[in-house]
Amino acid sequence: MESASPPMLAIAVRSIGDTTVVGVAGDVDHVVRTMLRETMAAAVARRPRALVVDLTDVRFFGSVGLSALAGLHQTAAVAGIEVRLVATQRSVLMPLAITRVDDLFAIHPTVGDAVGHLGRPRVPGACHPGLGDG
Repeated sequence: MESASPPMLAIAVRSIGDTTVVGVAGDVDHVVRTMLRETMAAAVARRPRALVVDLTDVRFFGSVGLSALAGLHQTAAVAGIEVRLVATQRSVLMPLAITRVDDLFAIHPTVGDAVGHLGRPRVPGACHPGLGDG
Protein backbone atom coordinates (compact mmCIF):
# COMPACT_ATOMS: atom_id res chain seq x y z
CA MET A 1 0.00 0.00 0.00
CA GLU A 2 1.38 3.39 -0.97
CA SER A 3 1.38 6.22 1.51
CA ALA A 4 0.18 9.64 0.51
CA SER A 5 2.99 11.77 -0.82
CA PRO A 6 3.83 14.91 1.15
CA PRO A 7 2.35 18.19 0.00
CA MET A 8 4.31 19.78 -2.81
CA LEU A 9 4.14 23.19 -1.19
CA ALA A 10 6.54 25.22 0.90
CA ILE A 11 5.55 28.35 2.79
CA ALA A 12 7.95 30.78 4.43
CA VAL A 13 6.85 33.75 6.52
CA ARG A 14 9.17 36.67 7.21
CA SER A 15 8.96 40.32 8.16
CA ILE A 16 10.25 43.40 6.39
CA GLY A 17 9.72 46.18 8.89
CA ASP A 18 6.02 46.19 9.76
CA THR A 19 5.11 44.16 6.67
CA THR A 20 4.63 40.39 6.71
CA VAL A 21 5.78 38.54 3.59
CA VAL A 22 4.34 35.09 2.93
CA GLY A 23 6.39 33.23 0.33
CA VAL A 24 4.63 30.33 -1.35
CA ALA A 25 6.44 27.78 -3.53
CA GLY A 26 5.25 24.65 -5.31
CA ASP A 27 1.76 23.47 -6.23
CA VAL A 28 -1.28 25.22 -4.77
CA ASP A 29 -3.99 22.57 -5.03
CA HIS A 30 -6.56 20.75 -2.88
CA VAL A 31 -3.86 18.74 -1.06
CA VAL A 32 -2.49 21.87 0.63
CA ARG A 33 -5.79 23.69 1.28
CA THR A 34 -5.62 23.61 5.09
CA MET A 35 -1.93 24.51 5.24
CA LEU A 36 -2.43 27.54 3.00
CA ARG A 37 -5.55 28.84 4.76
CA GLU A 38 -4.01 28.43 8.22
CA THR A 39 -0.86 30.28 7.14
CA MET A 40 -2.87 33.17 5.69
CA ALA A 41 -5.05 33.37 8.81
CA ALA A 42 -1.96 33.40 11.05
CA ALA A 43 -0.39 36.15 8.92
CA VAL A 44 -3.49 38.35 9.32
CA ALA A 45 -3.64 37.57 13.05
CA ARG A 46 -0.14 39.07 13.42
CA ARG A 47 -1.77 42.43 12.53
CA PRO A 48 0.97 43.71 10.24
CA ARG A 49 0.57 47.08 8.54
CA ALA A 50 0.66 45.21 5.25
CA LEU A 51 0.87 41.68 3.88
CA VAL A 52 2.73 40.69 0.72
CA VAL A 53 2.01 37.25 -0.74
CA ASP A 54 4.93 36.15 -2.91
CA LEU A 55 3.74 33.62 -5.49
CA THR A 56 6.89 33.81 -7.64
CA ASP A 57 7.84 30.16 -7.05
CA VAL A 58 4.35 28.67 -7.51
CA ARG A 59 4.21 26.09 -10.32
CA PHE A 60 0.47 25.32 -10.26
CA PHE A 61 -2.24 27.64 -8.98
CA GLY A 62 -5.67 26.04 -8.76
CA SER A 63 -9.04 26.95 -7.33
CA VAL A 64 -7.79 26.42 -3.78
CA GLY A 65 -5.31 29.27 -4.24
CA LEU A 66 -7.95 31.51 -5.77
CA SER A 67 -10.33 30.79 -2.91
CA ALA A 68 -7.60 31.38 -0.32
CA LEU A 69 -6.76 34.76 -1.86
CA ALA A 70 -10.42 35.79 -2.00
CA GLY A 71 -10.78 34.86 1.67
CA LEU A 72 -7.56 36.68 2.52
CA HIS A 73 -8.84 39.81 0.79
CA GLN A 74 -11.99 39.74 2.88
CA THR A 75 -10.33 39.12 6.27
CA ALA A 76 -7.50 41.58 5.60
CA ALA A 77 -9.98 44.29 4.59
CA VAL A 78 -11.91 43.84 7.83
CA ALA A 79 -8.62 44.06 9.78
CA GLY A 80 -7.46 47.12 7.82
CA ILE A 81 -4.43 45.32 6.37
CA GLU A 82 -3.20 46.21 2.89
CA VAL A 83 -2.40 43.15 0.75
CA ARG A 84 -0.18 43.02 -2.34
CA LEU A 85 0.70 40.03 -4.52
CA VAL A 86 3.96 39.16 -6.25
CA ALA A 87 3.73 37.02 -9.39
CA THR A 88 5.21 37.01 -12.87
CA GLN A 89 4.39 33.58 -14.27
CA ARG A 90 1.39 32.75 -16.44
CA SER A 91 0.54 29.71 -14.30
CA VAL A 92 -0.53 32.15 -11.56
CA LEU A 93 -1.50 35.27 -13.50
CA MET A 94 -3.90 33.55 -15.91
CA PRO A 95 -6.13 31.98 -13.23
CA LEU A 96 -6.15 35.30 -11.37
CA ALA A 97 -7.17 37.16 -14.53
CA ILE A 98 -9.74 34.63 -15.77
CA THR A 99 -11.56 34.61 -12.42
CA ARG A 100 -11.03 38.35 -11.88
CA VAL A 101 -9.46 37.72 -8.50
CA ASP A 102 -6.74 40.00 -9.86
CA ASP A 103 -9.22 42.88 -9.46
CA LEU A 104 -8.87 42.49 -5.69
CA PHE A 105 -5.10 43.02 -5.48
CA ALA A 106 -2.23 45.03 -6.87
CA ILE A 107 0.22 42.58 -8.47
CA HIS A 108 3.94 43.29 -8.59
CA PRO A 109 6.97 41.61 -10.22
CA THR A 110 9.11 41.55 -7.04
CA VAL A 111 8.71 41.70 -3.28
CA GLY A 112 10.78 44.89 -3.27
CA ASP A 113 8.41 46.51 -5.75
CA ALA A 114 5.36 45.42 -3.73
CA VAL A 115 6.81 46.77 -0.48
CA GLY A 116 7.86 49.98 -2.24
CA HIS A 117 4.30 50.61 -3.41
CA LEU A 118 2.61 50.05 -0.05
CA GLY A 119 0.32 52.90 0.86
CA ARG A 120 -0.04 54.00 -2.75
CA PRO A 121 -3.39 53.64 -4.48
CA ARG A 122 -3.72 50.89 -7.02
CA VAL A 123 -3.70 52.18 -10.58
CA PRO A 124 -6.90 51.08 -12.37
CA GLY A 125 -6.19 49.21 -15.57
CA ALA A 126 -2.52 48.64 -14.74
CA CYS A 127 -1.19 45.72 -16.70
CA HIS A 128 0.00 42.56 -15.02
CA PRO A 129 3.60 41.45 -15.43
CA GLY A 130 3.97 38.40 -17.62
CA LEU A 131 0.63 38.48 -19.45
CA GLY A 132 1.90 40.47 -22.39
CA ASP A 133 -0.88 43.02 -22.22
CA GLY A 134 1.36 45.91 -22.37
